[in-house]
Amino acid sequence: MSDHHAILDINAKGVLNCTYHAFPYLKAAGSAHVITMASVASLFAAPSEVTYAASKFWVKGFTEALNMEWERHGIHVCDIMPNFVKTPMVEQNPGKLIEVSGVAFTPEDVAATVWKALSGKRIHWLLERPLYRFSYAIMKVLVPDTLVRRILKRNAGF
Repeated sequence: MSDHHAILDINAKGVLNCTYHAFPYLKAAGSAHVITMASVASLFAAPSEVTYAASKFWVKGFTEALNMEWERHGIHVCDIMPNFVKTPMVEQNPGKLIEVSGVAFTPEDVAATVWKALSGKRIHWLLERPLYRFSYAIMKVLVPDTLVRRILKRNAGF
């Protein structure tokens, strides 16, 4: 349970605390950006990442709502949604889902997307890899949820 609480403390409470403590300063600036770190896990929950995926769903929803609330103050709120990124967290937590999906992004890829987001007006920034964008779009729009669930369960070893 302590691992689950730690994930929620960092991914949900951390975003909540940071944004609300920064709000007076961001509002005073007249124009500002807030960029949160969601994940592809906020699009497709996986059985091997229950708490992580739930926390990233929270970040995505929080970002969307905060964008609407803070727009009147000149503050644009958006999120970055990478798949697995080559970081110590991913390397220290191997699993079947990572083996099947692969680690396609580097921290530099994420930083480049953050840089683009600073001048954009999108709310959700899926990392730029044409194949990834296409496959996610197909899965979200054309593939029934039951089939997506079966694929994710199989890929995660469930």
